[in-house]
Amino acid sequence: MATSLSYGKLLYAALNDSEAIKGRVTKIFPVVVDKAVCPYIAFARQRHEREMMKTGTGVAGADTVEVEIDCFAAHYADAVELAEAVVEQLDGLQYRQDDLYMRACSWTDAFEEFANDAYKIGLMFHLKVR
Repeated sequence: MATSLSYGKLLYAALNDSEAIKGRVTKIFPVVVDKAVCPYIAFARQRHEREMMKTGTGVAGADTVEVEIDCFAAHYADAVELAEAVVEQLDGLQYRQDDLYMRACSWTDAFEEFANDAYKIGLMFHLKVR
């Protein structure tokens, strides 16, 4: 049985389910970016909090995963539009794939910078996964 550590498979599938996102990016990278061509998305877990059910059974509840999703583009406006598409797809999303279930996803923060010859819009999300 998969755990919340497999959140990346769920997130990758949810991002790929959006035609607005697939139509804007060359690739979606989990954790590591290799030979990227703008525009693209990279994501990585920043924090993981394990939650046990209160019944004392030792059975896992819904874990909280904090994820940074970075949207890169050669032009600032394109990075913003890509970030808007990611927020539109994920904020409030419930998503199921195989034995993983994201029961809640909420957009919590954003920041921007110029990195690797590209504009970067960073988005923070909290996911409830079990």
